[in-house]
Amino acid sequence: MEHAYTIDIDRIISDKRTISCLRNLFSQLKEHGYVTPKTFFNDLSDIDLQTLVELSDLTVDPKVSDEKAMEAYMQLSTCTIGLLIGEGSEINEQLLQDSFSRLITMIACESLARKGLVTVFRENWEMTGDDEKPWVIK
Repeated sequence: MEHAYTIDIDRIISDKRTISCLRNLFSQLKEHGYVTPKTFFNDLSDIDLQTLVELSDLTVDPKVSDEKAMEAYMQLSTCTIGLLIGEGSEINEQLLQDSFSRLITMIACESLARKGLVTVFRENWEMTGDDEKPWVIK
């Protein structure tokens, strides 16, 4: 069964629980109608990247409370949905699951790149794109 997702962009932007990089993402979506992963990660501050890394970690840490893990999933799912909308994708459950995994991978790659451990090709980053294009070298 396919599910449609409706997003209230203004609510996401105004909700104080929404992390700052997501408010920025949805503000760009509202203003321009599109945002690529490349643009999102290029504009991401080191502090916001660290927040995304920490949220990613919370989704897999068995010691974390269900409440904290669910909040992390909600923030990262909102980011995934925003980037899918930014690419003009029609969102369904399978695409959301696949793209959530891609986002987690992008966050990890970006973190490693900013530490100088890898070189990333953000121009090849797509939420629904061709996996044949290289994302990382080194």
